[in-house]
Amino acid sequence: MDTQNETYRAAYDDAAAEMKAIQNEFQKLSLRREKIANVMEALKPRLGLDKNGELNGFTLTSQIDSTTFVTSVAVAYTSKARK
Repeated sequence: MDTQNETYRAAYDDAAAEMKAIQNEFQKLSLRREKIANVMEALKPRLGLDKNGELNGFTLTSQIDSTTFVTSVAVAYTSKARK
């Protein structure tokens, strides 16, 4: 009986260790997902996205030497494009 109990205990310990590793990895991924979501939220205005994540257009400004270039992109939707 002791051998069987030891076998079950070893299997339980292995499973518990694996579950702990999975839990730790899940926590890391959850934190990473939250950071990425925060970055995406912060970038919405820069990317021309409204509060719902719809692309309305955007303006990019760049400078080469003393010349500033401004590029504006407007987005028009058709009924087919929004599907």
